[in-house]
Amino acid sequence: MEEAALSRCDVYALRVSTNANDPAAGRAKRSLSEGAQLYVLLVLAVSCALLLCMLPRELAALELPGLRLPSAAVQAVLQADALASQHAPRTPAALELERLYLEDGQAEDRVLEALDQRSVRRHQLQDAYAQLFYEQGLPAVLAMRARAVDKLEAALQLRLPQEQVTGVMGVFAYALQSYEATRGGEEVAPHFVLRSLYKVRWNLLMSLPADFAFTPVERLAHHGWIALHAGQRAAGERIQSLEQYAAAGGWHAIEAHGELLFLARQYALAARALQVAYEKTGNLRLRNYARGALAAAQ
Repeated sequence: MEEAALSRCDVYALRVSTNANDPAAGRAKRSLSEGAQLYVLLVLAVSCALLLCMLPRELAALELPGLRLPSAAVQAVLQADALASQHAPRTPAALELERLYLEDGQAEDRVLEALDQRSVRRHQLQDAYAQLFYEQGLPAVLAMRARAVDKLEAALQLRLPQEQVTGVMGVFAYALQSYEATRGGEEVAPHFVLRSLYKVRWNLLMSLPADFAFTPVERLAHHGWIALHAGQRAAGERIQSLEQYAAAGGWHAIEAHGELLFLARQYALAARALQVAYEKTGNLRLRNYARGALAAAQ
């Protein structure tokens, strides 16, 4: 029995000794050790970042919140537009409105057109809108607007002949660039923003307010994009758009107001707005932005 017991002990000792000399086991231990070191470094990095955020500092308020759109509301508008476009009127007044709208888009591409000719054409377009509104009311003209957006989608997807694309687009591509909704011909704004901006174009050509008959989410898309992302636009225009964005329930509008004021170099006003945003949210970054604006104002 003792020999058997000793034999088992010897075998166990041998196994331990073998594992200790096993290169794979050594690599596993080293890997575990390296993983633990990386974890410790990560924890330290996060802790340092949090500590820096907690420390009162003076930061330039150069970063605005991004645009957020409720997806359910977006989908509801897309479905309503599709339905309206399908039922757009095809009466003589509706066809005349569509014809004049496409003619105006084609003419926009002609830089040398005389101003009086452009004025006459715009008056004709607006008269056609008024006639359709008189005959069939607001649902009919909004259905024609939805149909125009459908044609925009077809143009963007290269499903229209080039001569029709010119009529649909006009100078809209340049407008998208000026609002920084596209870059190098590629969309950078949410596609719903492009649709909303196209409706703005349609409204303005009919001599209507830019956001005429917009749903709340379309107002968020239109005004929110200009306020939060259209850096090439004038500060005053962006602040006015932010007011509309806030009225529509825009996300982090108070913070964005302070940051736009900072970009407009109205540092004292920016400091107040950012301080209010900090007090409402407790966000330490906003506290530091407020301190930076106050320092810039002095």
